[in-house]
Amino acid sequence: MLIDLVEGEASRQNRLKAGIRGKWMVGSELLRLESRIKALREQRQDYLERYDAFFNRCQFVPFNRPLFDLATSLRVHHRIKTPDALHLAAALQFGCDEFWTHDLHLVNAASGRIQFITWDDLS
Repeated sequence: MLIDLVEGEASRQNRLKAGIRGKWMVGSELLRLESRIKALREQRQDYLERYDAFFNRCQFVPFNRPLFDLATSLRVHHRIKTPDALHLAAALQFGCDEFWTHDLHLVNAASGRIQFITWDDLS
């Protein structure tokens, strides 16, 4: 959803901006890496500046061995990809109240552990 916040259509950007207004945001270096790839490839300095502004407002989750252990367990039990397992494990380990995603595999993997916010919730 972060990529939509920065690079998406105006209507999606507005929905996301309204949804995150006043919220405390948590990110990771992995999220930063993944979100900036297209902007770097296309040399979109405007997008990179927007990503920087977003991440400057975030608390960053440190990736440590317990986080990787949790991600491994999530990956094995729910057959999710390694980066997705790391994103979810970071949110769970940090104690986040919400996890914003459009990936329903992640929603199923964390059922009952954290509240998920999807596009349907932002309608």
